[in-house]
Amino acid sequence: MIRLKQSYHIHIHVSFEKFLSKVESMDMDHGHGTVICLKLKDFMQFSNMVEFRPGPMLNVVVGPNGSGKSSLVNGIALALGSKTNVLGRAQDIGEFIRIGQNQAELEIELLNALDPDKNYKIYRKIIR
Repeated sequence: MIRLKQSYHIHIHVSFEKFLSKVESMDMDHGHGTVICLKLKDFMQFSNMVEFRPGPMLNVVVGPNGSGKSSLVNGIALALGSKTNVLGRAQDIGEFIRIGQNQAELEIELLNALDPDKNYKIYRKIIR
């Protein structure tokens, strides 16, 4: 265990204009294999086709309880072939289908940086 004799506090103040100009000048390209788009239909609480397009930088999803934040993460994991027990929500993949529906659809698009016109698309249909 390391104990510090002094604690240091650093205060950083950057104007919003400087911050925006810095962000606008940054290279905003996605890296190879990053999520370009996630589409979910009849998945958990989403009834209509929902499309989520994360940006190349940090993405933060905020909202009240029950608004679908975890559903996006679950959709990414299941679209990429994750096991349901890793998510800690359900043992059977059919439990991720919206109540009252018989199937759900997930599609995830990953960047192919070698040929961006031919991105990788994974489509999964979950049937109850």
